[in-house]
Amino acid sequence: MFQLRRTLSALFDEERIELAWQEATEARLYAERLIQEAIQSSVEQDNVALVKLWLDAPSDRVVKLKDLPVSFNPAILELAMFWLQKPHLIEKLFKHRVLSKPSVCGQFWFRTRNVRDRVFVRTVGRFSTVPGVLDANSEAPWNLLATCSTYDPKLVEDPQLCRKLWDALQIANPELRLKQNPNAPVVSLLLPPPNVTGSLHIGHALTCAVQDALARFYRMQGSAVVWVPGMDHAGIATQTVIERDLRNRASCSSGNMNNPRLELGRDAFVREAWLWKERQASRIREQLDSLGLSLDWNREFFTLSPRHSQAVTEAFVRLHESGLIYRASRIVSWCCSLQSVISDIEVDSLELRCATLLTVPGYEKQQQFGIMDYFAYPLAEPMSNSPKAMKECRSEIVVATTRLETMLADTALAVHPDDPRYKHLIGREVVHPFCPSRRRLPIIADPRVVDPAKGTGVVKLSPGHSQVDWECAKTHGLPILNMLDSSGKVTDLGGEFAGLPRFVARERLVQRLTDLGLYRKREDIASLGEVTVLPICSRSGDVIEPIVREQWFLRTQEMAERAMKAAQSGLIKFHPSYQKDVWSEWLSPGKHQDWCISRQLWWGHRIPAYRTKKTGLAKDGTTSWVIARSMTEAEKQLSVEPSLIEQDPDVLDTWFSSALLPFSVFGWPDETVDLSRYYPLRLLETGQDILFFWVARMVMLALQLTKVVPFKEVVLHGLVCDSLGQKMSKSKGNVIDPMDLVHGIGTLSKTTVGPAISVIGADALRASLLSCTLSQPKVTYSQEMALDMRKFCNKIWQTARFVLMRLNKMDSNSVFDSPPQDAWRRIADDSTKLSLADRWLIGRLSTLVRQINYSWAGESAQFEQTGLEPFNLSFGVNQLRLWWMEDLCSVYLEILKFQETAKTDRSDVSLRIALTAMETALHVLHPIMPHVTEVIWQELKYPILSVERQSIALQPFPSPSWFPPSLNFSSTVDDQMKSLLSLASTVKSWRPLLRRSSVERSNEPSLCLFNAEGIPRSDAVQVLTALSRVPCVTDAGALPVHRISLRLSEDSPWQLVLSTESFDLMWTQNELQQRVDSLSKRRAQLVEQESKNDSEQQIRARQQKVCFAYNLPQLGSSFRSCASPLDLVEYASPRPRCALLSLSLLDKRRD
Repeated sequence: MFQLRRTLSALFDEERIELAWQEATEARLYAERLIQEAIQSSVEQDNVALVKLWLDAPSDRVVKLKDLPVSFNPAILELAMFWLQKPHLIEKLFKHRVLSKPSVCGQFWFRTRNVRDRVFVRTVGRFSTVPGVLDANSEAPWNLLATCSTYDPKLVEDPQLCRKLWDALQIANPELRLKQNPNAPVVSLLLPPPNVTGSLHIGHALTCAVQDALARFYRMQGSAVVWVPGMDHAGIATQTVIERDLRNRASCSSGNMNNPRLELGRDAFVREAWLWKERQASRIREQLDSLGLSLDWNREFFTLSPRHSQAVTEAFVRLHESGLIYRASRIVSWCCSLQSVISDIEVDSLELRCATLLTVPGYEKQQQFGIMDYFAYPLAEPMSNSPKAMKECRSEIVVATTRLETMLADTALAVHPDDPRYKHLIGREVVHPFCPSRRRLPIIADPRVVDPAKGTGVVKLSPGHSQVDWECAKTHGLPILNMLDSSGKVTDLGGEFAGLPRFVARERLVQRLTDLGLYRKREDIASLGEVTVLPICSRSGDVIEPIVREQWFLRTQEMAERAMKAAQSGLIKFHPSYQKDVWSEWLSPGKHQDWCISRQLWWGHRIPAYRTKKTGLAKDGTTSWVIARSMTEAEKQLSVEPSLIEQDPDVLDTWFSSALLPFSVFGWPDETVDLSRYYPLRLLETGQDILFFWVARMVMLALQLTKVVPFKEVVLHGLVCDSLGQKMSKSKGNVIDPMDLVHGIGTLSKTTVGPAISVIGADALRASLLSCTLSQPKVTYSQEMALDMRKFCNKIWQTARFVLMRLNKMDSNSVFDSPPQDAWRRIADDSTKLSLADRWLIGRLSTLVRQINYSWAGESAQFEQTGLEPFNLSFGVNQLRLWWMEDLCSVYLEILKFQETAKTDRSDVSLRIALTAMETALHVLHPIMPHVTEVIWQELKYPILSVERQSIALQPFPSPSWFPPSLNFSSTVDDQMKSLLSLASTVKSWRPLLRRSSVERSNEPSLCLFNAEGIPRSDAVQVLTALSRVPCVTDAGALPVHRISLRLSEDSPWQLVLSTESFDLMWTQNELQQRVDSLSKRRAQLVEQESKNDSEQQIRARQQKVCFAYNLPQLGSSFRSCASPLDLVEYASPRPRCALLSLSLLDKRRD
């Protein structure tokens, strides 16, 4: 057993952090065979007694080391659990090789609370992942790092691990922090509530990732963080989805246009909506939890809950009492399918450049759009009987329109006052050919609405169906007519067309105008070079109709001015900063209209307006209403019986209730403790696309109702698009479901992800989203980015396992049993023992910690010092990943492994620095990747399974003060390390070009590094040797007799010395020649391809940048003139792969 353990330990010590798949598989198979043989041949009585001791122990008994047989050797258990990663194989070994009683295997009880032997604890603890080993009351297995050779999100992100621990410790409860420190700064955040319409989309995932990263960051900085979750009832969106669901579940009569809502009735439909909400809310909570969010679910809200409804009603009443809410008839965006007003954010703009057939709800056949109809209005008879007037009475005026059906509501024709074609007709009238009264339409002059160069130069005015026409009608005193009802059918105004659906009426009008000789032609807008923008309802897919309807409106002029001044005075800061100008531009006077806040829906907040059932119209033509907080209050105002009172059936716009969230979630309108403590919010993070639909309205209503701004800072991210910058949509097939990546690999192929990856995971998804540049209007994202971060998670895992192996061989009490800031101070106390690589790694980490603290905290004052925009999360994610992958793993750990192999006295010092640096980095990474950092930190910090645990989420976030001045970044050290890394990279680039000769040589070094200017520093020699894997020779007498020396850099004394007898330099010459020929050929192909579209100047610049910088043309001719391999090697000593890399980058850019 002793020899077996030595063999496997040596094998493991030599194993790199990442082995090739074949090599790793062979090593594990070899180890499994050895272990099976050892267990089969070494079943001693003492080991059997040990197993029986566990099996026979009462459930309340703790097995202690003193109870074990004196001769017990835990090597069997240790080796088996160390190497065997498959639980079923471990169980098989213990059933058939050791126990001889398989049926009792499920009765293992491992209790190690009082056991302090590190090796034994880790040995026993590894059995926690074996099915049936732990009893039902046992703790979840935290020892995944020891038992899983690769990172597995299915285990690491198990809700029974991190989520259970976080809930038990109540990390999201701000009151616990305030009890510990009443003076702790308060940071309050609000999660933009997802709609209860279905699952989360990638935009939700981005918002959640950003806010959770900031919440965990502030929490680790010592703040009392309250992050309030909730869900939005999303009136029109939810009602549409529920109607579709009901339609799929039951057939409806055709008399109601297959609308199940109308068949059920309002009360029954609302009950269905609440059932839907409960189902979807539970699903959304699970999805939010699967992302690892630290939300305070005790403060969860729902925008249609009784408590929130009270706040909405109170806000409406107060705004009405202030004269800001009024009822009027205005042009609104109307969806005939939903029979409701919709918000501008729910309108999609479809650009048409040619005639296009589209599917419209309620029509069996597709309808044609993108066409221009020309028809004539006959001029009315002149008032006089002059011959000239008689001649003009039979004349006509032709108009062009893309909405022919609206001619039924025309009230005038407009021409340009300077158009000579129609100037003499200004003031005349035309006769409407269809209306029952054959009304006359005046011809007016208005240069604002008419462009003589477009169409016929005449514009038909339908003030009841166009905002532009509405404004023109108000100027000229024209009547406002409406030819469509709520369902999109023609009203009685249309005469013979009454009752026809709008697009059926369009075609019928073509026939009737043709019969009257008034129809002229129909043209495709493509022939006119015109572009038509068709408004489409994003909820129903119907074509939006501008229609005049009596609605409730909120005056926003004064509130908008206050909101604009709040930003200008610095009360509200925007990130990115350019959004401040956008904010001021939109809120400036004349750039916006009053807000229509009423919707014709059943799912939402009923408007608190009441009237008697047989009331007349007010003086202004609108219905007379009273505003009251309840029916009882309405009775007092109207002084009538309750049975004679009816409430407005309309509901409020969803954005109205959402605009109250910053203060309503904390108990407003009541004066609660939460409201005084947590309002206003520290910051708001949301998408740029709802800056005005939500953010601006929150600011306006907060200033009006609470007299303070609702938040101090606004962090905005762009719209998540695919890798090509296109908006994600189901029709394009580029939608990314975040849950598909959390629980699977999305739409990535198995060939792309590899056989070892079956799940991307939440941590990888979060990190990939946060690595994007969020301040741009478009956030380009692809699933491949999540896969890259999944590989980074595995790199973190392998690094931690590398550390864990060495942790078993040393006393860890002085490393992980104390805070990392104390560890850095102890390292600084012995700073004289630090090597060049030590100072370099610590200096780069300290610089990164300082930059991340400034940028993530949003300290704008530090912008000039760091050059980083506030809340620049992507910088921290990308730079920390680069530090971990390159500085820590590729450089420092390679040096550490070299020190261990060489058995230098520096290995212990380097290991402690690596351990402390890794723990510090885990603290920084935790807000980004909470699961993997928590699991690794737990196993490194708590090797004993049953101890009372804390969480890394409650540990302090690294700060610049952790690093004493002696450990700060040094530009001199950095320059020295850059030089050494460059030299090592050059040496590595030469290795593929050197092939050993088949002739056996002497034992003298065939390849080495030599410093021509004297004896170099020992730490520099150590770095070069570790990274290049080439020995450094300080004695010139030890160099090969037959050798050549290659200068690695013009400003470096280091040379690469190789034996001419050990390497085939002719092969090297041929290999270089082939590479240069291939590069030259590829360059010529690229230049030829680019020349088709590029100017000569661009081609010359590209050639000079990519090719001439590496002297490729001269390189080819110089090879032919080389007299010997030595000439060739001396000439080509600069890194030969640089040109290849540059050309490959150019090729990728072209692709």
